[in-house]
Amino acid sequence: DNALIPQDPRDVYIMAGGRSPIASTRFDQKMMAISGLDTTVTAVCVTACTDDAACECTKTLANIPTDKPVYALKAEMQCNGMATEVAVTVDGEDMEVEQPECSDQCSTYSTLFSWVNVAEHAKDGSMDLTAEAKNLATDFCGAGDNLKVLFTLMY
Repeated sequence: DNALIPQDPRDVYIMAGGRSPIASTRFDQKMMAISGLDTTVTAVCVTACTDDAACECTKTLANIPTDKPVYALKAEMQCNGMATEVAVTVDGEDMEVEQPECSDQCSTYSTLFSWVNVAEHAKDGSMDLTAEAKNLATDFCGAGDNLKVLFTLMY
């Protein structure tokens, strides 16, 4: 069900129908022991905005190993101003983003997208991440980071 987040192994029982049905029997191997995604890299993309026009921040993830089969990326935006027209690109490619519906909740982050496999962008060992939003002139959190996006890459 969740192929991206490592989980503890579990006992599994199987059964089969047909001509020679097999009653529920314990499988003698452990299931759900997902391996491979054991490294997490985080990048915080921040910028101050002076008006409600588009506000943009860019971050580069470098020194990414190039020999992994899966590179799962998640993006979360701080619920500061009431952002509109939020967009995220990875190496210039537009990502499908869920628009945030929160503001003035500084300890809350709205998930823009979760665990998208971006393996094609990790081939050269780096990844350019860009976030853009409008309507962020008001900094409710008071830290000067009108636009703050947390990128998490697992591989």
